[in-house]
Amino acid sequence: MSWRFPRLTRRVSLITPTIGACLWVVLLTLFIMPAVYAAPEEPAGKLMIHNFDPETGKRIITNERCLTCHGDEKEKTDVRDDGTPVKIFVHRKQIEASVHGDLRCNECHATIERVPHRKAPHVVVGCTECHKETLEERKNDPDAKIERLKVVNDQVESYMQSIHALPNKLDQSRTNATCYDCHEAHNVGELGSIQRKEKRLKNPEVCGRCHEKELVDYRTSTHGKAVLEKGDSDSAVCSDCHSTHAIDSPETDKAKLIITKNCGDCHKEAQSTYFDSYHGQVHRLGYTDTAKCHDCHGSHKIQGEDDPTSEIHKNNRLENCQACHKDANENFLTFWPHSDADDKEKYPTLWLAKRFMQALIFAVMAFFWVHVILWLYREVKERMEGKGFIEDLNKPDVVYFNRFPVVWRWIHGLFAIATMTLILTGTTLLFAHTGWAKAVVVFLGGTAMEGIIHRTAAVIWLGLFLGPPFFATCNIWRNRK
Repeated sequence: MSWRFPRLTRRVSLITPTIGACLWVVLLTLFIMPAVYAAPEEPAGKLMIHNFDPETGKRIITNERCLTCHGDEKEKTDVRDDGTPVKIFVHRKQIEASVHGDLRCNECHATIERVPHRKAPHVVVGCTECHKETLEERKNDPDAKIERLKVVNDQVESYMQSIHALPNKLDQSRTNATCYDCHEAHNVGELGSIQRKEKRLKNPEVCGRCHEKELVDYRTSTHGKAVLEKGDSDSAVCSDCHSTHAIDSPETDKAKLIITKNCGDCHKEAQSTYFDSYHGQVHRLGYTDTAKCHDCHGSHKIQGEDDPTSEIHKNNRLENCQACHKDANENFLTFWPHSDADDKEKYPTLWLAKRFMQALIFAVMAFFWVHVILWLYREVKERMEGKGFIEDLNKPDVVYFNRFPVVWRWIHGLFAIATMTLILTGTTLLFAHTGWAKAVVVFLGGTAMEGIIHRTAAVIWLGLFLGPPFFATCNIWRNRK
């Protein structure tokens, strides 16, 4: 006896193709599609076998994988396990346009070995070692970028000697500032790029993350208003004065010398006249005992001389001078700190004084050289003629006079030494930019000791110069009839 289900058979015959199609979809989803989506982009110029670099053995993680999370503009922050928020967003276009745009993310973030992260990663970035190793590997490469990398490594060496590379006093496990504290890690622009210009205008804000008080003062200054309010990239920012990588504590002589030098990069004429003054000459010898630019003009709050809050405003200038010269009075205000002795129209008296001193120096030197040459000529001629002093013992009645007794010989010798000392200690200031002048000052014990020696020699010189006429006058007066 057979059972027939014609209606059911017809339904099964209709369902079978549908089930087959569904199975094919499931197979495609399970085996083929994951392979398509999971296939990472092969890095240019490198062989990738099973997502591992054959040279290093490390897992290859493409930037695209990283930017899936870190490039999401809707999720720019995350929360750490301790509840503190952290920024995780990286602007895709910025990093692609930066000098590091060709690198993979985990070439810098070397501790990241897989994504997604199973737990909050320990982020470690070694900028200095990477730059050194890259230069060592490609030091013979003719690529122009290698020359720039050499400059970067020189800057790294400067940074390692700076105050930023020292351990932080509050946290010995951290340096005062790392590379990426100052440089935007994912937006380091090439020379001449728009990133560089933008970075310069942001420089005060970047430094102000640590130096908050200085930023508040800088905002009110002439420089700060020009940069932060007007967007003037020609005005001074922090790195223009303090330098970029060889930064030292502003209390050190090294930093004071650098800052004063850097002021002259913009204010060339003012620096030139400053170096002509006693303040500038001592500074040029490598000492910081005298007034420097920021001692008179201020530093972060610097204003124009017409501003009532300026330290060089006419109402504040005397108090400013008294910071160094405790007994300074109103006469100090007649001093021209940036006078130009070659500007006859603006400083006629100073111009005339300089010409008089030049004429006096040349006249004195000419007189004494002519005197010495004529005296030498006379001595040589008389010796050749036999007129030199030869005592004739057969003529005891001939009296010879000793021209210079011992005392006068000492006086003449001391006068000559005082004169040469004055010249030596004075010309070191006039030629403060030369190496020999710096060496002489170091030998004498510094500018303070040189000043003592110079004044002592001046007193001796004046005493010996005015003493003989004084005593001669006294003798004449005493022996008068």
